Amino acid sequence: MKYAIVNIVWAKSHGIEVLPEMRTSVDQSKVILHEEYLAPFDDEDFPRYSFSDPSFVELLNSEEWTYPEGEQPVINRQFSRLLALDELDKEATEEINTYDLSPSEALQVKDRYPEWETGINVKPGERYRVEDVLWECVKDHLTQDNWKPSTATLSLWKIVDAEEHSGTIEDPIPYKQNMALEFNKYYTQDGVLYLCIQAMTPGPYDLKDVPAHAQPIKQ
Repeated sequence: MKYAIVNIVWAKSHGIEVLPEMRTSVDQSKVILHEEYLAPFDDEDFPRYSFSDPSFVELLNSEEWTYPEGEQPVINRQFSRLLALDELDKEATEEINTYDLSPSEALQVKDRYPEWETGINVKPGERYRVEDVLWECVKDHLTQDNWKPSTATLSLWKIVDAEEHSGTIEDPIPYKQNMALEFNKYYTQDGVLYLCIQAMTPGPYDLKDVPAHAQPIKQ
């Protein structure tokens, strides 16, 4: 049997409950686990020891792991849960743009997304908050003041909408000025259905004014 030493916050944030019978360090920052607890996390590296390993015995007898005589370890479970939640919040903020969340899921955790700022390289699919609105990048670029997400920069950003539209005749895309048009997709504006017959770069146009790009469809 082998044992591993992990940080208690890491254990809690990965769903491992720290039980009273588990050996913890004096400051409650670390816990010793049977190796099988870590089977789902083989891609991570932890110090591992056999029970008779002299270095393990020496560690357990050190001040870090030995309580003064007569004292009993007391684990403050509420405190460890709070630490775990803080760790998860930090991870969510840093990693959320790598999660494969649907638009409706993203909007439910909108406040977890980072705020838009200048001077960062953004990629398609990444989402950022501007005040209370969540935006998704549609084109690689370096953020700058005059390209802030808005209805004037729809070639770079789109508002995250819980109801994503596929651009089919049954599910057309609501068109707004400064939005790019994709060939063979359907759009609606002012109650009229249009088919894109030629891709169009963004501009301050209404669909009725660009017949070379958008053809109205009679319904």
